[in-house]
Amino acid sequence: MNTPQKIFTADTGLHDRLPDLDLTVSQLHQIVRAGAVARRRSSPLHPRNHAGFNDWSECIAESRRLLLPTGWKKEDADGLPLIVHPSGAFAFTVATGDGATGDVSQVPRTKYPKGAKTLREVAKNQQPSLFEEKAEPLTKATRDFWILLRARNGNEVALEFSKPSIYAEATKEKAYVSGWSQRLIVPSISIYRQVPSDLLDQSTGEIDIQIDKR
Repeated sequence: MNTPQKIFTADTGLHDRLPDLDLTVSQLHQIVRAGAVARRRSSPLHPRNHAGFNDWSECIAESRRLLLPTGWKKEDADGLPLIVHPSGAFAFTVATGDGATGDVSQVPRTKYPKGAKTLREVAKNQQPSLFEEKAEPLTKATRDFWILLRARNGNEVALEFSKPSIYAEATKEKAYVSGWSQRLIVPSISIYRQVPSDLLDQSTGEIDIQIDKR
């Protein structure tokens, strides 16, 4: 059963909710913009997943460059790169969303199916949130899991920082993250130099294509 969504936008509580997570709109924009810049380094001569992989991996790196100096920690387990809050209460990763990303009238899902590690993290969110309740000692097994979801549309990138709640099976080993208990809709950003059209639809190569355990 899908968990009812709490949706926060710039007009309905986004700027109050993000500070609770020790994040800002400016930081999330900087992370996504860094990925878009990295994407431009690809050409038609690169492997087909190069542009998307550059984008995704640079978003992870920029997240860590911004946040580790303030006490956040990095974690890499079974091919899933995470950025962990200083309290240990939650962690997040970056993923590509579908066309509903950032749209309050629709429910987005990840554009590509995710592997076992991501799905185990999603399953933890079906437990009571320790970040909000602080009822028990925090462990990797009980911390919350969030995703910085972004989706390109020409020169625009839609994004949201959202807490997944369910997934829909795609194969026996992978599934789309398809439901969210909280969605923090961040204003989209413009990318002024457009990526060549023959690179826009390429696979992101978001590592779990390469590493089965995630």
